[in-house]
Order: sequence, then C-alpha cells, then structure tokens
Amino acid sequence: MTQPIYHLYHKDNLSKDTLLQNENFLEDTRQFLIARENYQAEELADDNYVYDQFMEHFRFQNVNEITAIKDLLHAQNADQEGKDRMARLMSTYDKMDSEFGMKALGDYAAGIFSAPSTYAGLFSFGSAKAGSLAAQQGIKWSIREALKQGALTTGVRSAAIDATVAGGTVLAQEETRVETGQKDSIDMKNVGLASVMGGGASFLLGTGTGTLGYKQGFDSENILKVNQENLRTRSEQVYKVRTSKLFKSNTKKADLAKEFEKILIGSLKEKAERGEKLALIETIPEELTTGKKLYGDRLLERGEGIPLTFDEKVIQNIASAAAEMDYLVPIFDDAARGSSERFTSRLVRGLQTDPSGTLKEKLGQVLVDHNINWEDIGPLFAAELSRSGSILGIAGRLSKSQRYKQNLDALNLIDDELAGRGNLTSQARNTLERLNLPTGHFARTRLNIRDFLGKTRIGLMTIQLATTVRNTTNGFMRNYVYALDNLGSGIINYGKGQTVKYARLATNADDQLIEQAQAAVDLGKAQMANGAVSLTMKDMLFGMESTGTRALFKVLGDPSFGYNEEVSKLLRQMADIGELADAESGILKGVRWLNGLNTLSDNMFKRAIFGREMRAAVKANPIDVDGVKYDNLDTLLKDGFGKRIRAEDIAKATYEAIDFTYQTGGYRGVEGGFNTFADGFIKFFSATLPSAFVPFPKFMVGSFRFMYEHAPIIGMLNLGGIRNRPKALGGRQGLFQTENLDLDISAKSLGQQMSGFATLGAFYQARVAFGDETTGPFEYKNETDGGTFDARAMLGPFAIYALAADFIYRKFPEFHTDIGPITLPDVTKERTSGDIVSDVKPVLSTRSLVEAFTGSFGRAGTGLYIVDALLASAQDTDNDADFERMAAKMLGNYFNTYTVGVGTINDFVSVVDPKYRTLYNNDDVEFLPYFFKQMTRTINPTMMAVSDTLGIGLPDNAYFNRDTQGVPTKSGSTVRHNPFFKQLTGLTPRGARNTVKRETDRLQFDYIELLPKRIKGDALMTNETVKLMGDYVERELSSFIDSDYYKNIPSNIEKRVRLKQEISLLKNMARNRILDPSRAESYSRADALRHFKAIFMNKSSDQRRVLAEQYRQLFDSNLYEDQAWTFQGR
Repeated sequence: MTQPIYHLYHKDNLSKDTLLQNENFLEDTRQFLIARENYQAEELADDNYVYDQFMEHFRFQNVNEITAIKDLLHAQNADQEGKDRMARLMSTYDKMDSEFGMKALGDYAAGIFSAPSTYAGLFSFGSAKAGSLAAQQGIKWSIREALKQGALTTGVRSAAIDATVAGGTVLAQEETRVETGQKDSIDMKNVGLASVMGGGASFLLGTGTGTLGYKQGFDSENILKVNQENLRTRSEQVYKVRTSKLFKSNTKKADLAKEFEKILIGSLKEKAERGEKLALIETIPEELTTGKKLYGDRLLERGEGIPLTFDEKVIQNIASAAAEMDYLVPIFDDAARGSSERFTSRLVRGLQTDPSGTLKEKLGQVLVDHNINWEDIGPLFAAELSRSGSILGIAGRLSKSQRYKQNLDALNLIDDELAGRGNLTSQARNTLERLNLPTGHFARTRLNIRDFLGKTRIGLMTIQLATTVRNTTNGFMRNYVYALDNLGSGIINYGKGQTVKYARLATNADDQLIEQAQAAVDLGKAQMANGAVSLTMKDMLFGMESTGTRALFKVLGDPSFGYNEEVSKLLRQMADIGELADAESGILKGVRWLNGLNTLSDNMFKRAIFGREMRAAVKANPIDVDGVKYDNLDTLLKDGFGKRIRAEDIAKATYEAIDFTYQTGGYRGVEGGFNTFADGFIKFFSATLPSAFVPFPKFMVGSFRFMYEHAPIIGMLNLGGIRNRPKALGGRQGLFQTENLDLDISAKSLGQQMSGFATLGAFYQARVAFGDETTGPFEYKNETDGGTFDARAMLGPFAIYALAADFIYRKFPEFHTDIGPITLPDVTKERTSGDIVSDVKPVLSTRSLVEAFTGSFGRAGTGLYIVDALLASAQDTDNDADFERMAAKMLGNYFNTYTVGVGTINDFVSVVDPKYRTLYNNDDVEFLPYFFKQMTRTINPTMMAVSDTLGIGLPDNAYFNRDTQGVPTKSGSTVRHNPFFKQLTGLTPRGARNTVKRETDRLQFDYIELLPKRIKGDALMTNETVKLMGDYVERELSSFIDSDYYKNIPSNIEKRVRLKQEISLLKNMARNRILDPSRAESYSRADALRHFKAIFMNKSSDQRRVLAEQYRQLFDSNLYEDQAWTFQGR
C-alpha cells in the first residue's frame, strides 16, 4: 500500500466518493475504529459503513466532551503509528464540508444528548444543550436552562457554564492535535473562539428559557398575593366577629387572653432587641413603601390609643385561641386559670389525660375558627421557656442538663400527641437550644472544635462533582421506583375499593364500608395519577418546576400561613449534614457553600415529591371550603385558600419527601425493635467520634429500609416493625398477624413488592445486556474501548438489586429465555456441575455482600473507603508494628476526608497531564510518615510538586517521596482510566483488561487472592513485591492462559485450581526475590538494616520469640532494642 496522502488533499477535492476510493483512508479508519472504538474487523467489512462511522465519531468529538477527552487519552497512549493515523483522520475531517443531512443531524443529536454537560442543568438548574456544526475548527457550543428568577441572570449563568465547557472541549481537541503531531502547539484562538461561541449562544438561549422561568415565578407570586389577601380578609373577619368581642368583655377568659397577648408581644420584643428575624409575622409591604418602621420596632414604642395594625389583630387572634384552648382543658381542683399552671403544662396534661378522646379535634376546631394553626401557637411555648427556663413549672432545683432533658421530653411528648397536625414546638426547641448553648470562651472553643471534627469533616466529604452526579442519578432511579410504588398501590386500592363498593351496593347495604370503599377508590385514583405524573419526571426535568409547585412553596414558606418552619427545615437539611444550613459564618458557612450543588439537587427532589404528595392528598380527600370541595391543589391555591391546607397532609408529604432522599431520622416512638435500634444507631453515630466510622447514619438506615421494603416477598414481613411509621402516618403496619408472624399485605406494601420485582428485572436486563461472566456484580461493559464501568458508588441502595441480578445471571448461565424484548432466566434446564463459572466458588461472596449492604455508608459511596480500609488494615495483624500500621492508616484516612474535594481538581487536570492519572503508594515504614501520606493521599504528588515551579520546593524525605502503586495482574503502575469521566457521569471507568485480568475476573478471583502475602513491618517492600508480581504475571501467566494445555482443561473448577497454583508460585517467587538477603549488599547501611528487619519480622512468631530469647541468653540484651536483625541463633 502506498504512503497515505489523502489528508493532504485540498478541501475542494475531498468528498465521500473520493475517500471511499482511497484504500489508505479506509485502512486508517478501520485501524482507528478497532483501536479506539473496540470494533471487530468483521464489523468493518462494508466501506460505506466505515465512512459513516468515521464521520459519526468526529461529529461526536465536536459536541461531546467525553468523546473529545477519550480521543485525547487515546492519542496520549497510542504508539507513533497510531498517533500519525489519528492525525491524518482528524486533518481530513477538519477540511471536510459539513453534511447537513438527516444522518449528520442524527449524529450531532446523539452526541449532544449523550454528553454529560447537556444535563448539567440537573445540578445547577441549567438547561439542555445543543451543539454547533462548526466542524472545521471543532468548536462546539452548548445551551443550558437555568431556573434562576430573571431572564438576564439565567442567560449570564448559562453562558458562563457553556463557555467553560465549550472552551474545555476544544482545548482537549487541540491537545489531541498536538499529541498526534498534527500541530506544534495549542491554538488558543480556537479555544477562545469556542468559549465565545459557546457562551454567546448559551446566553441567548439561556435568556429565553430564563424568561419562561421568570413568567412561572411571576405567576406563582400572583398566586401568593391572592392567598395573602384572602388570609388578611379572613383574619380581619375573625378579629371583628370573635376576638374583639372577647377582649372587650369583662371575663376571666378575656383576662387570660390579654395575658397571652402580653407574653406574645414580650417574645417579639426580645427577638427585636436581639436583632432576630420575626418569625411570627412579616412586615406589611405598604409600610415598607411609605417608610414606616418595621413592626418589630413599633412594639418597642407602642403607646395607648394607637389603632391596631393587622399584625396586632393577628396576635390577639392567637391569644384568643390560646385562651379558648386553655378553657378546653379541665383545671386541677386547687388551680386557677393562668396562674399556678402554665399554658404549656396544662396543654401537655390535657393531651395525656384526655378522657373523651376528643380534645385534639376540639383544639383543631379552635384553630380553624381563629384562622391560625399550631405554628402560630408555638411562640407561647417558646416565650414561657425563655422567661423561666422551663415549660412545665418543674419544682425544685435541677441542673442545667436535667432541665434540658425534662423540657426536651415534654416537647417530644407534645410532638408525639399532635404528630401530623402541625409544627407546634419548633420555636420552643430553638429557644431551648439557645438557652443550652455553652457560655464562656473555653466552652465556645470546645464547640468549634467539635464542629470542625464533625460537621465540617462530613460536609467536606460530599463536595466532589461526582458525588452530586451520583446523588442525582440515584434520585432519578428512585423516582421511577416511587412511580411504580404509586401505580401498584393505586391499582390495588382502586380494585379493592370498587370490589367492596359494588358488593355492598348489590345487597342494598347502607353502612360505613361503602364510604370506606369509596375512599379507597379515591385514594387509588390519586396514587395512579401520582405514579403517572412521576413517570413524566414532573418538577425534575432539568430543574424545571411547575407554577403550581412554586406557588405551593411560596404560600407555605410565607410565615403568615404558619408552615414556614416546616418548609424551611425540609429544604435546608441535607441528609446527615443538615445542620450546616444553620451556619452563617466561619468555616461551616464555607462548607455549606461548597455543598451548593448537592443542596440544589437534593431540594429539587424533595420539592418535587412534596408537591406530588400534596396534590395526591387533596385529590384523594378534597378540602371543604365553605361547602365547596376542592380536589385540585392548584385550583385551591389560585382561589386563595392556602390557609386551609391540612396540617396532616403537610406532615405526610414532608415525611415522604425526606424519606425519598434517605434522610429520615425520626424513629423515636415508632413501634418495633428495628425503630428503637435505628433511633439509637443514628444518635450514636451522629456524635463526633463515632461519625469517623459511620459518617452518614441517617442515609445508611434509610437506604437499608428502602432495600428491605422493596425486597420481593421478604419485604412484606414486618420484622422488628421495620415497616411501621409514626402514629400519625399510619403507625403499626401489618394486616395479617399471628403470634409469630407480622405480614404487611396493605396496598402500599404490595405496590412496593411489585416495584421491587420490576427493579430486579431491570437490573437483570442490564446484567444480560452490559455484562458477561468476566464482569462483577457492579460492573458494566464499556463497548467503546473494551473496558468496564464500576457503578458501586452510584448505585447506593440499588446495589443489592445489582448483586441479586448477578446471582441469577451466574446461577443460570447461558439459559436465558427471550420473551420479546425481555430476557428471563430459565430454571427448568439441567446443568452439568463443573462446566459453568458459577460452580467454581459461591456466587455471593462475603465481600460483595458487604459492599452491597454497606456501600450506602455515605451518600454516593463516600463510605466505601471504610470497607476497603478495614478489610485491608486487618490482614495479618500479629505484632505491635502491625497495629501501628493499622492505626496510622485509619487515622490518616480520617483526616484525609477533609481533602476529598481535591480529587475533583486531580481528575480535571488529568485530562491534559497524564501524571495525574497515576496512583501512588501511600504506605510507609514509620508511623508519622505513614500517617502523613494517608492523610494527604487525595493530593497527587504532582500537584505538590507544583510548588517547585514557584521556587518553594518540597523536602526530600519519607513524608513526600512516594513510589507509584503496583498492580499484581500486569507490569507497571496503577493508572486511573479517564478519571474526568467519573466526575461528569459518576461512573468509575476501568481500562481494557489484559488476558490475565479477564480470566481471573471470569473465574471470580478476589483481588486479595492475587496479591502476594504482605511483608510484615514494611509496606514499601510489599508494594515492591506487588510490582514484581505484576511483571511475572504479565510475562509468565499470559502465555500459560493462552496455552493449549490450559485451554484443554475440561472444567472451570479445574482451571481455577490450576490457575491458582500458578499464581501462588509467582507470588512466592516475587516475595522471595524481594526478601533475598543478597539484595542488601548494594544498599546503604540504613536501607540494609531495614531490609534485614523485614526478613526477621516475616519469620513466624514462634521463630521470632525463640531468636529473641536466645539473644537475651547469649548477650543479656534485647534483640529488638539492639536491632540485631541478622542474628541467626545459636
């Protein structure tokens, strides 16, 4: 074949026909596609197909940052012939005229919608993206949506994101051209032009989508105003009809109401003096526009004769309601109202001793009559607590901690009794915490240290972009399960209700069963509608939120409606680091800012689920407003009746939204041993020291409960009350109970079983389509480069489904029955033992089970390092040095969590600097260097070396000198494969596996089975052994696996045994070579001493004891203290 010159053609002479007639072009393209895209030669027999794949690939490169980065990695790793080939193809494509046909449009669309940057809007409320067709310079631009209120802000933000991504993509393309020799240097004009085009186009289109978001915000604001006006009108009416008459009357109830008014005003005065925001009421907009003082200031100077403002009328409405409530509770024989027994204490006693069981309903009616809710009454509790330090009038002298506990118990009791009816105690709890804050410089310092070791560390563990991507992906997976839960439960409720209703009607029965049946039908309809809406991703599409959901949160977030504390708590908490949202200064404020993307993603899901649950509740049980039944929440809000939203609906929707994101922490008081354990588990591991081992206890418990409840068949068993809910949300579950069995066969449970089966089926399909016998339970094949993706960190609680699917796949291999597009395992066919891989060892390994169940230690796999560290550190620990090693590693890992976020920088820089992909060994011989290396392991040594360019330099000692990490299945060092891809997708890519790795994976060798035995007391020599083992394996074992002898071994069981023998021989060879005393001849004295120490420490414990005793008898001295490692005994 002649020397290729097709890339030198003038662009006017380049066309599809020209290239199809050029054998050099076709051969280059075939070789490139085989090397880069993992094609097989037989797939590229058709010349037209080869040309189409050539055009498709480089179109993808223009608009898809993943393809551009992978091309750069391919160019960096290719030999010179591969570089030249790629340079010719890129040069040819750059000169080709763009083909704007349907094929081209399809290629560009596929590239755009498979690019992670397209979906950046999921995390930053950005928008979808489109790519330009400016193929000659490889410039792409992207479009994002942004749901910031205001079109201009949206356009600017979207432009900033896209300018960066577009410029970065072209930078990768320019790097590829330099790497392949097509150019001598990067053309920054191309990078700049790409950024301008990407940002400019994104600005224009982002502004357009921002305009839509602005309109939705405007409409929702109008709905809020309608509700505020309606609230004002009704409150004025209540004051006129009820409250004013009570306050003018000369009665004891009026005196009590006035006393409550003073308490409320005093509470507001204290808040105003402290400079706190007034949570009870908001400033009236008209007062702001006319320059009048804020209401908080007016309270400080109010005199007689001033007409009551609207807010003061509301306070009197609340005081009037409190007096009415007080009179509903019977007094003690020797007590006078409003004197010896406080309002809070009386209410607690009344709820505890309610003989008729109607007090809660009566209290609720008082709230409705006064157009307020429980959150409006809450300041009375807080005021009594602030004034006396106690809400129960506890007699006697108690310590500060005792008072705190008794007050907390009282508030818990109120919450339990009124669960689901509103937020009564939040302000009292805030006051209690404020009164319990430590005082004095030492106490505050101790508190700051606790926050640094606890909240700060946990917050810094979740700031990587990959964590946000994984959380969001997991949220979308959970959304579909949520949809199936509702569809399944809805179908069952609807069918059950219709059956009972028609059966009762057929007998002309007139009883409550018909009403209950109709309620089940209505609930079923609401659930099915909710499930269908969830399948459409309502309020989750690129951050787009409906006007109705925006309006709902605006109304509930307005303090005038009495639910702002609950809504604020829902949106500000984020799993186990929710308290960070209260930090307004210092390092915690910075940590909260760094978690901004996670918070946006988290709140997107919670707002969506909350809105769906509220709509379903109103649809299932319409709200009666003056005889009009509202079964549509949006209509209710548009008509201005947001105040009539039921507290119990808000409580349930809040619970479901928090449960959706695995943040449930309220297991106190829920019946069942599991809930008692869960409550204690969360409290224990939320403390500073225990959180080092389980940093996300709420997430872990929530994930486990999700796994259990959706486990097919098993999930119906209410073991330990795991399916129980708080009393107000259903309490004890289980309709079929015996002495030894508690079986939940409710519609909700059965719906979860249906979705559990569906989820397992989906993972089984993924296992069949994207896996084979060489991939593990959490691995999926990457067809483009022959590698795999590790999805462990992304799966979270779904990991158990991946493991179960892998079990089924391996237990019934090659017996898959296709039913249309669905593949099912066929368990009817006979199997011959020994000829299938699943027989070589137990299908479910201990490690895989641990990973599946404990991978949810932290959100998005942030706790997986604990599993690995514990398993690795606990091996062969039989002397003080080993315990030192384990302590150094665990302690270093603890402090390393503060620098987890640096991994994002490493991964981004690795695109242009391959050194950042190399993994380094962070072990050492001495405790302090070992600890330091483990503590700083996230910081790549190359990054540390940057200080050299600044003239600072790093010390040349054990703290900073690190060898590269070896791998036992191939020669060379461990290199991460395209780590940038992990940040963009959440999946961890693994490169193409060599012969040894594929075969050991197929035969299910654990990684630990491939490692040489650890050299005790010297982790550095252990890494040397691993490297040497890799050399031996690549040289010796590959040829053994490819040999006819090995291929002719009749069964996989025999192959595994034989291969394990060969591996053991190579492990011993590597270890013996590293421990060979002759190697020390060329060492320095210190290194030789270390070498002989390693030889001594790797003798058996009995041998060491005998030698030490003989040394003592001969020299009357201690062998270890004298470092007499070469002593051979008598």
